[in-house]
Amino acid sequence: MNSQQPLARLQQRYLSSRRFLCLCRLHRPADIPLLLLPALWASLLAAEGIPQTGAMLSLLLAALLFRCAAWTFNDWMESRLLPEAPESFVARKIISPREAQLLFATLLLISLLLLLPLGLPLLYYSAVALLLLLGFPLLKTRLLITQPYLGLCYAWIVPMAWSAQGSAPGKGAWLMFTAVLLSATAFNTLYALPRRRYEQRVGIGSVPQLLGNSSWLFILLAQLAAVVALWLAGRQLQLEIFFSLALVVVLLLLPYQQWLLFSHPQHGPMRSYRNQIWSAIAVFCGIAFHFICRG
Repeated sequence: MNSQQPLARLQQRYLSSRRFLCLCRLHRPADIPLLLLPALWASLLAAEGIPQTGAMLSLLLAALLFRCAAWTFNDWMESRLLPEAPESFVARKIISPREAQLLFATLLLISLLLLLPLGLPLLYYSAVALLLLLGFPLLKTRLLITQPYLGLCYAWIVPMAWSAQGSAPGKGAWLMFTAVLLSATAFNTLYALPRRRYEQRVGIGSVPQLLGNSSWLFILLAQLAAVVALWLAGRQLQLEIFFSLALVVVLLLLPYQQWLLFSHPQHGPMRSYRNQIWSAIAVFCGIAFHFICRG
């Protein structure tokens, strides 16, 4: 009996820690590379290929923790704002409101401590990111523009990365910001497509509810506009052949992503959503090879 007690305690600790991993949605990490890869693009571009490694790693870790804090805050607010929130761990009493609040505050504090040494301008951008986070639960229950708003939240990492490298965002940075906003709007709409009926039932607004069966066209137009914004950013930042080849790869992936979207009524949108990671990797490789071959 005594020999089984350490094993039981270990199992209990594992189940307890797993609750918090699920609350932060670390068991569904597909959005993490879609958030962090644009930060890598911007860090390379801001530092002209040789970023300050410490500043870049601090920003990436802070962004990851902030993303976990956002999921935690969203879960807690869903339990308060929505009468029926079956996906909320707090509403289902798997996590107590107090635990969610403490985790949210801890993650934000660690993020702030990571960003403090990187300068005051970055803290200003961080304050805007926090305001965007706090406004999201209210917006998604009142308006049908949840996905463009999420796109704005994702894209805000671009000026933050520029600032972390000690540079003020210029025209090229804001064009890159626009490209990330458009692409993030597209892939978040893909994520929302199979959830349209559920979100409508529980009271969450989304672009698929607004556009219905025409959502695929909105996604495609947003993706094409993102490629145009990337091309303009590349011209502004004087990126050459490798970046152009990366954009060709992104364009070639679009028909495949559309095919994935229509391949299955439930799983197709998520397959297309996950495939967006390859587009982001292609852009990263185009930027990286530009600086490697130039150097």
